[in-house]
Formats: sequence, C-alpha cells, structure tokens
Amino acid sequence: MNKENALLFLPLVQALADGKKIQFKHIDGHWEDGVNLEFGFDPKCYRIKPEPRTWDVWLHMAGKVLNSNPDKWYGPNEWERITVQEVLE
Repeated sequence: MNKENALLFLPLVQALADGKKIQFKHIDGHWEDGVNLEFGFDPKCYRIKPEPRTWDVWLHMAGKVLNSNPDKWYGPNEWERITVQEVLE
C-alpha cells in the first residue's frame, strides 16, 4: 500500500476492522481467505469475501414457482415455502 492507492485499500481495511474476511486472488484465479494480510499487491488482488444470499421461493402443488409471498393471491395451503441459499466457491 502506498499514497497513490491507499484510497483503493480503504474499503478492504474497513471491512477487516469490521470483522469480515478478506480474500486474496492467486495467479490461477482462485480466491483464498487471507491470513496476516500486508496488502503488498495491487488492490485488485483483494476482495471482501462474499456472503451467500438466502431467499425464499414458493412451490405450488401444481408445480408453479413464485418468488414472492403467495398468500396475497392464493390460499395458503396450496403453496410450500422453500428457503434457498446460494453456494459460493
């Protein structure tokens, strides 16, 4: 880190101070959780580890899928709520 790129590192340092994990990108393109980060490479080599998103989808007994609460439009006994979580690699 130097005077010219310190602003680019600021969100990473703030996230680290907030207890979030910082990842480092290897030459082959995969991301690894950082340990004892020194921020000695280009800021593009670092990122805040993404957290998986979670959301609900509703499955109708006739096989229809809805992305919002169906109770507004249909009877509650016709739908089953399924909670989905994104898988990050």
